[in-house]
Amino acid sequence: MKRLAAELEKLGCETVSDFRMSSYTAMRVGGRARIVAYPQTRAALCGTLAFLRTESVPFEVLGGGTNTIVKDSGFDGAIVSTSRLKGFEIKPGFSVTADCGAPLSAVMNATTRAGLSGLEFAAGIPGTVGGAVFMNAGACGGETAEVVESVVVWQDGKEHEIGAGELSPAYRHGGLPPDSVLLGARLRLVVGDALKSRAAIKKSLEHRKQTQPVSEANTGSIFKNPRSVAAGRLLEEIGMKLFSVGAAEFSGVHANFIVNKGGAKTSDVLKLIKIARVKALEKKGLYLETEVCVI
Repeated sequence: MKRLAAELEKLGCETVSDFRMSSYTAMRVGGRARIVAYPQTRAALCGTLAFLRTESVPFEVLGGGTNTIVKDSGFDGAIVSTSRLKGFEIKPGFSVTADCGAPLSAVMNATTRAGLSGLEFAAGIPGTVGGAVFMNAGACGGETAEVVESVVVWQDGKEHEIGAGELSPAYRHGGLPPDSVLLGARLRLVVGDALKSRAAIKKSLEHRKQTQPVSEANTGSIFKNPRSVAAGRLLEEIGMKLFSVGAAEFSGVHANFIVNKGGAKTSDVLKLIKIARVKALEKKGLYLETEVCVI
């Protein structure tokens, strides 16, 4: 462990060993990771990824941890956090370049102040630009893929810039190349009306407060929406609203959210997911695909 930490620190990372992942993820559940590495620069991130792969150390890359839960048994490897890579810059020509760890809300607010439009859909979506691009996050009729002009990924030990036309995005899937890690993205926006954009953002945030459990620990939508019905409506129809296992509960505000009522375990969350899937299949003939990632 000490050798691994020392090597990662040489590469430009801050490290924490035996890290409790429940303090990282938004749902506040999960066991311990062998080590968490915080690269301070993009070069340090690339060097870290190359080192871990060469040394055959299992690793996962996380941004804000808003769409991820970690098993109670923890992760016997390295969590590579992009949380230190927060840079972004508004460029001439109505675009913005952002590091993978840049908070999506910060980019939305800055571009709105600059009179650019295109990210209003992201109001209230937690997490980072990297996470949003990776999963093609969306809301209010908009998706991240609609504003992506290009991405920079680490793949096969090198950095590659890939245009949006070479990606294959789909619903809650960014379409990045297999076995690649997103380093940054260029987003293409348009000239807008800052007052109208702010009004749209305010409206979206107010709607979220009324319809989602924003004050409780959660990881966002648990299931992707089936084509025929919204997942929240389906879960309510099959009786999952307020259904609980341990301290994990399907929210009474929005049934497609599982909230941590205090002291929940990942196993509680996974049991709820399993029960909901069985009921949806038995009662509606629909298979629910998870949106949340499990490590």
